[in-house]
Amino acid sequence: MRVVAITGASAGIGRAIAMRLARDGASLAICARRADRLDTVAKEITQAGGTSLPFVADVVQDGEMRAFVDRAVSRWGQLDVMICNAGYGVYGTIDQVTPEKMKAIPKAMKPQSTIELMCTAIASDGLVAGRKACMA
Repeated sequence: MRVVAITGASAGIGRAIAMRLARDGASLAICARRADRLDTVAKEITQAGGTSLPFVADVVQDGEMRAFVDRAVSRWGQLDVMICNAGYGVYGTIDQVTPEKMKAIPKAMKPQSTIELMCTAIASDGLVAGRKACMA
């Protein structure tokens, strides 16, 4: 059994990774900020043959990330892979993206590399517990 934790799993690349791993029968701890979308993905994972543990969390909140990883390790006794996928963006054509929207990005999210390092550090105990590790 492979246990994978994925941040930003409610849409886009995170959802696609979760669905691919579900078809292989993986156990997936998935997190995102939007509960409704996360619940939909959790149901799709089950339908595809995987097992899921949805967890509403924001990657910029250290405590929420620790709780996410702890819950996964508590349920399955290990964590084999941590995929740090969550992100934040501004969408629209060039004439729709105002300077105010661009200025909001640093306020909404720590620098991406900081988040990835924080999530990886938090996940390291669970990864070590499984004695095999991969962080992406």
